[in-house]
Order: sequence, then structure tokens, then C-alpha cells
Amino acid sequence: MGLCFLVGSKRYENEGYQLEVLHYIEYITYDLENETVEVWADFIVRNRSNENPLRLCGLHRGNIGFESRTSEWLEDTKWTKVLLKYAPDEMGLVRKDDTILLCEFGNKPIPVQLVHGPLNPCGPKRPNDGKYVPFSCWESPPVESGKTCLFRVAGTIKGETYRKLLPKLGSSKPISIIGGIPLQEEISQNIEGEYKSYYEEFYSEHLLNPMFYHVFFERVGSRSLKTKFVSPDMKKVYVNEPFEGQRFINWFWSNTDFNVYTQANGPCIEMAIPH
Repeated sequence: MGLCFLVGSKRYENEGYQLEVLHYIEYITYDLENETVEVWADFIVRNRSNENPLRLCGLHRGNIGFESRTSEWLEDTKWTKVLLKYAPDEMGLVRKDDTILLCEFGNKPIPVQLVHGPLNPCGPKRPNDGKYVPFSCWESPPVESGKTCLFRVAGTIKGETYRKLLPKLGSSKPISIIGGIPLQEEISQNIEGEYKSYYEEFYSEHLLNPMFYHVFFERVGSRSLKTKFVSPDMKKVYVNEPFEGQRFINWFWSNTDFNVYTQANGPCIEMAIPH
């Protein structure tokens, strides 16, 4: 039931990865009565190359039509407002007028540019009839050499993909958010044909890990989500934190190489809906 992205970029033979994912910030809104889940994500990336514009590729389970929402980032009141309220202390991300700064500990603030433009489709063609497929892919607009940039993507899990990835309302099965090695293994199961060949290429030549992984999530409706399990790499920042009186926000993040140093080999949060 993985609801995280795997991300990747071109790996140069002698220099390795030139694109770094400094922060991967995912926002999830569960509407279980209407069987939809909104998935948004911000990526703060740095291009260390001296000359090459580079793109980030994202891969998510299921048939999901992702699109760019970067142009709305500064004016957005749904998730940007939440992020900027809480992020200065935890992430060092601040906004001054139309300038975004990443204030890393012990370093000068880094200007973060919004990188605009549509997402490019990549990987196997996504069917338009809503039929479930193992994963959907996109490629970001180019990040120029030497720049640190932010872009946002958004999509909705619904239909066959919802029924495949989410437990039925009232089920004893937990709602899970997973990433890292468990997600890689989950995607690799029972795939064949062009999905298998593309995933093997992505895994061997492009896959990289973000430096910091964050997940914000909320549940719309009358009931809250009860957290049952959190992998040891994930730090609880807020659990059911009231936001502007109507919303209850959860924020967990990890700053470890979760594929190496933690028992879970990747971020994992399991939740139940109280009956």
C-alpha cells in the first residue's frame, strides 16, 4: 500500500549523481468515504553539475495523473501555508516576500527558485480508462546547473488504484505509508513486460534517495487517523495538530539514510481508523 514516490536522476559514469534531492515533502489527504486520496509533493533539489540542466523522475504506484502545481506554490493556502508555519524551526525553510530560503545549519541561507513548466510523461504510457497499472511516472522541468530549486506535483488516487492501494472502510487492515526498500520490493512484485523493463532500468541507473523525507497527512471527515506503528527512522513532529480550527495535521520526517541504518529499511507509518 505504498503511497510514497521513488525518485531518480541521471547517473554520470565518473561523477555519480549530479542532482541531489535535499527535501522530499509529501502531503496526503485521505477522503475515505468518497474513496479518494490527494497526493501532493514538493521536491527541493540541487543541481551540482557545472554545465548540465537535469530533470528528476518520480515513480508512484498505480494509475495516477500527476501534474505540476508549482505556479500556485506561493499563493497556496492548503499545504504551503501549513509548511511555512512549521518549517522554519524543523527544516530551516522560510519565505521573505517572494523569496524562498533554505537555512541549513551552519551555512549561509540558500536561495530556492521555483522551477516552472509542465511535467513530462515518461515510462510506460498511462491508460486513460482508469485501469490499474503497477506505477505512473513523470519527469520534472529542467533544473539549471548550480541552482537549488523547488517544484510541486499533485495527483489523485481514485477508482481501481484506490481499491488496490487502500483497505476498505471498516477493514482491520492498516492504512500504510511506506518508502525505501519495502516500497521498491512492493513495486517489483508481479510486474512484467514494459513495466518490468522500465522499472529495472530505473532501479539500476536512476534511483536515488532524498536527504530528508517528510510526510504531512490529514483525514477529512469526522474521524481521525490513529497511528499504530512508526518506523525507527521517522520522527514525530506533530500528531493531530489543530490548524486554523478545522484541520488536524500530522507531520513525520526522517533525516537518516533509511535504506542502510534503520531496522525498517525505509520509512513506514501504519494507521487505523477508530471505529
